[in-house]
Amino acid sequence: MTYSSHDGELVLFGGDTSSSSLTDTWLFRNGSWINDSSAGTPVGGAMSDDPADGYVVLFASNGGTWSFENGTWARLNPSVSPSARGGEALFYDSIARGVILWGGSNAQTWKYAAGDWTQLTSPTSPPAGGPVGFGYDSAFGYGIVFGPTGPPDNSTWTYADGNWTNMTSVLGPAPPAATYLSFAYDSTDGYAVALDEVAYKGIPNETWILRDPLTLNVSASATVRDVGQNLTYDVTVQGGIRPYLVGFPSAPPGCAQPSNVTNATSFGCTLNRSGSYALNVSVTDTVGASVYLVLPLAVNPDPSASIVAYPNPTTAGIPVGLDAVVNGGTPPSSGHWTLSDGTVANGSVLNHTFAAPGAFRATFSGSDAAGFEFATNVSIVVNAGLGVTATASGNVTDVGIPIQLNASATGGTTPLAYSWNFGDGASAVVNATTHAYAVAGNFDPRVWVNDSVGAVMSAAVPVRVNPALVVNATANATSPALGSAVQFTALLAGGTGPYTYRWNFGDGGTNRTASASHVFGSLGVHTAIVEVNDSVGGSRSLRIAVNVVAAENNTVLPPPTTGGGVPWVTIVVVGAVGVLVGVGIGAAVFARRPPREEGRAAATSDGSGAPEGADPTASGENAEATSAG
Repeated sequence: MTYSSHDGELVLFGGDTSSSSLTDTWLFRNGSWINDSSAGTPVGGAMSDDPADGYVVLFASNGGTWSFENGTWARLNPSVSPSARGGEALFYDSIARGVILWGGSNAQTWKYAAGDWTQLTSPTSPPAGGPVGFGYDSAFGYGIVFGPTGPPDNSTWTYADGNWTNMTSVLGPAPPAATYLSFAYDSTDGYAVALDEVAYKGIPNETWILRDPLTLNVSASATVRDVGQNLTYDVTVQGGIRPYLVGFPSAPPGCAQPSNVTNATSFGCTLNRSGSYALNVSVTDTVGASVYLVLPLAVNPDPSASIVAYPNPTTAGIPVGLDAVVNGGTPPSSGHWTLSDGTVANGSVLNHTFAAPGAFRATFSGSDAAGFEFATNVSIVVNAGLGVTATASGNVTDVGIPIQLNASATGGTTPLAYSWNFGDGASAVVNATTHAYAVAGNFDPRVWVNDSVGAVMSAAVPVRVNPALVVNATANATSPALGSAVQFTALLAGGTGPYTYRWNFGDGGTNRTASASHVFGSLGVHTAIVEVNDSVGGSRSLRIAVNVVAAENNTVLPPPTTGGGVPWVTIVVVGAVGVLVGVGIGAAVFARRPPREEGRAAATSDGSGAPEGADPTASGENAEATSAG
């Protein structure tokens, strides 16, 4: 007899009377026995439910294999079959998902699954014979054979994971040897029940219980969690003798401890404090067997993330380093970046360059090993790209005349640093500066601008530097007669035009041309001063001393002529020092007044009217021009 899990009923086939063997099929359904006369008549043997294949399997003593499904027996034709035998044991192994056949007249072990038989091997095996009783412990997943060789054999063997084990010495007392032992597993109470038929010995039949060892299984949905997360514990008690006394001496904070546990329970926790805890479970069965189990639990603080962004603010085109640090939680943590410019990247570290200015947001989100999710963000200010323009107060200047240079920056991230290279070895570290070149030439003063995050730009401005302004002045007479005109001329070199002139003759007369004619109205030494200015601020001035004499005692210097004539007096001023240069052209002719000494006129640049230590009235043969700084 066996239970058909497919049809949901008990199936009884055959049996023996005192005079014959039976071949009819009975079904126990809805509390009543029904004779299934149309089921067919297989040969008697051993049978077992086969839930994996969906029918009851019967192995007949003649070696045939039959199935019973939906009230009908059908002969099967497996490609390989055990040989004919009697007294075999047959049970369904839920772990191996197949029907196990053992022995009878030989000690072979076979497995039936998916319509075919496969012979199995085991290092040990019950001896051949005919078992007194057999069954299957569905709670612990092993088959049982009692008294495999018949009386007086009362040994107990178990079959699990493909191996037979003699459990006789482990189990202790066992039922006495009998001709037959009815065996079934009681899944409600959790043990196997055996009815030992010993009445033939003149004693009452005996009922024995084969109990599994008391076991306690506790599992948790996790052994590490974060504060605020949920946790589920599953507790299962097996073996021993029911009822059980299950207790929970301690549990992590936030757990609702169950009560009145029979053999299995589940309960949940909402963890509200961080720390190291343990669930302690104890169980004791009716006969006093006990088991104690401790399951540790670590509750970590909730994870949080912080972000370091550097540099921030930054400049467009300059990389920003983003580094996310996760604190708390259950390691390891993982996360990814989402930037408001559309960038997405995995990992906690990211270097990113923003191509355009603006306000951006970088978000780092992720979860720890316990599944707790977190997210944080940082705002990033991106300034416009750095730019610079270099300008000068003028693109042309003179040697020694300062020029104003200015750098105008746009964008970038303050503070800004400036560095000028003027092209002549000199430099400056301000944005606006002045510089005077010591030599003439063409220069390209260049400025570099660095912002605080490493952006660099440069610009240059061309500058032409002319030689310094040089002024020469001449007068065509050094001792003119009172009432006669003196021709003054300013001659220039260097500088930057246009030029302006200003003559001051010392007697109130002035002129603003390069060449001026002037008549002095009184006798004596007069100092004519000429001041020349160019367009960039270059300025030079010269003094010429003129001794005006009476009309009858005059010395006349005719205008310069080519190839002959009187000498010119030329004053050359270099820097702030006047140098007197006499240039002779042709021969000089002077008229001499016999009774008196000729007066000596002088040109000076310091306003004295005479060279240092000289007497304008002293006699001399030649006129002189002097310049003093």
